[in-house]
Amino acid sequence: MVKWDEAISCDPEMVFVAPCGYGRKQVTDELKTGKVKRELNKLIKGGSKVCYVLDGNSYFNRPGPRILDSTEILACLIHPDLANDYRARHSGSYERWPGVRATS
Repeated sequence: MVKWDEAISCDPEMVFVAPCGYGRKQVTDELKTGKVKRELNKLIKGGSKVCYVLDGNSYFNRPGPRILDSTEILACLIHPDLANDYRARHSGSYERWPGVRATS
């Protein structure tokens, strides 16, 4: 398990939040308050950093046929210019977390 201070020291450009057992809306609701919100804001503060909340329960936390969908979702978020076809297909599977400045 990575501690918040360790993650913050990595200074990531993008952060993807997809906890096991949680859908996208549940994660977004949880991020509105508490320690996770404070620490996540520290992690993504400044610059053009961006955070996406993903439907971990459906796409990212268990093996199966949706692994291709998971890859397409990440592709459209990381390389929107190369994976534009996937954006419309998977638009309900992720959302930009509102705690950060919009960049796309």
